Amino acid sequence: MKQFLLIFLLTFLQTKVCANENNIIDLEKSFIEIDSPSYKWRTNIQSVLISENNTYYLMKEIMAETMSSQPFTNQNRHLNLMLVNEKGIDTFRSQPVGEFRRNTFKVKKKDSSAKKNIIFNKIKFLSFKEVHEILLNSKNVKIYCSIKYEYNGIKYNLLTICDYLNFSKKNNNFFIQPALGYVPFIDEANSTKNYGYVAFKIGEKNSKLEFILNEIGPIFTIYKNDNFIKQNVKKILNFLTSFKVKNSFSKLVSIDKAQLSFFIYKS
Repeated sequence: MKQFLLIFLLTFLQTKVCANENNIIDLEKSFIEIDSPSYKWRTNIQSVLISENNTYYLMKEIMAETMSSQPFTNQNRHLNLMLVNEKGIDTFRSQPVGEFRRNTFKVKKKDSSAKKNIIFNKIKFLSFKEVHEILLNSKNVKIYCSIKYEYNGIKYNLLTICDYLNFSKKNNNFFIQPALGYVPFIDEANSTKNYGYVAFKIGEKNSKLEFILNEIGPIFTIYKNDNFIKQNVKKILNFLTSFKVKNSFSKLVSIDKAQLSFFIYKS
């Protein structure tokens, strides 16, 4: 009985908040074309972040390649993720330890331009109970989500596909926890851009919305449980290799009072 009342309450609150929204960017049908000086390409949009001031489209990640008969030969190994917004293009680059290139950089307008092919579609919001039933019955349904939150005084809405969902068994305490990535994380108040993963648990007691973000730092990570010798050895090695850095998902951001809604596209 307690579980039923919880699901009913969550469903009521979710429906009330989202009742006036019936058109959302269709992540399946939308795409972006990039025009560079020597060639063009197109890519899907894997997540969208809408703020009060801008809309950010995070494109599909890709391993760096060259336009040749051997695309991955003589090419440094890193992933590229392009972030397109109304003011330009940024690129996130996951660099290996041995490289010296910047991790994030702005694409100059003369080098590339983006053409956004955005389709809007009517949606149907799903209650938490409906999503739970879909998961329990192994139905092949593509589920998307909208996560609304506020960070440093600015409101954001993250749209992405739920390609990884944790959920309770029928006889357990009710919860649904999507784990999502890659997603953009923008702090407009401090003019910073980043990307990473996000997770948010809906259950009897809602968790905080948490982002784990990419961050550059020293090669050797010093942990609290490292003994005295290990800590000092790592400090010395980090000092000796201070001209190099590593990329890792290590920056944690927790946000209270986030609001999650599940939906599907009608067509």
